Amino acid sequence: MSKSKLIIAMVAIVSMSSMAMAGGYELSGKGFASPPVYSWTGFYVGGHAGLATGNTEAQVPGFDGLADTDFSMDGGIYGGHVGYNYQAGAWVFGIEGTYAGSNVEGNGTSLVVLNVQRELDWLATVEGRLGYAFGRSMIYARGGWAWAKLDTGVSAFGFPFLNGDATHNGWTAGFGFEHALGDWLIGRVEYAHVDLDTENHALAFTGGGCCLTDNVEGEIDTIRIGASIKFGGHK
Repeated sequence: MSKSKLIIAMVAIVSMSSMAMAGGYELSGKGFASPPVYSWTGFYVGGHAGLATGNTEAQVPGFDGLADTDFSMDGGIYGGHVGYNYQAGAWVFGIEGTYAGSNVEGNGTSLVVLNVQRELDWLATVEGRLGYAFGRSMIYARGGWAWAKLDTGVSAFGFPFLNGDATHNGWTAGFGFEHALGDWLIGRVEYAHVDLDTENHALAFTGGGCCLTDNVEGEIDTIRIGASIKFGGHK
């Protein structure tokens, strides 16, 4: 997915948020009437899916930059989330954990004849959330820690001969919009940026033997939609 599509998707999030929040109020002769009271306090669990695009870079020590790679990745992401919200007035404070599988991948050329492929295997996050509620609608910012597994494979003339992987630490930040479709069902759409720190991928030969070191880093941007089931504190 291109950067322009991500920008369009983020504009869509803002537009839908504005329309839904405006729909939560009725214009009267004395101003805006308050919508029915809804409480965001409570535990929730749900699922999400979306698209991702990003970039990955790698440096191979000892090759004076000749074997370095820099290419884009894109694909789908899908998983689940669990969290808790506490509402104080219009402000909503929360914590959320997520885990997602992925088919985000990309490839590039190294040393002219080598094809390097990199894939995001899974992504997990633990984040804080700060939201502002408008009745049954809420806009929020999110941010925290991220962990992900990146896989690297190297082939020549179509024959794979090196592979390795590592779990990367990093951070994530973003924003989103949620709307309570019922007392227990909540829909969401959100954007997130994930930045993964550099880790060493020990690339082992397919037939055995070790190793070539590849210093890999990556970052992705995601647009996801999802739904959650909320427990308790409906009204």
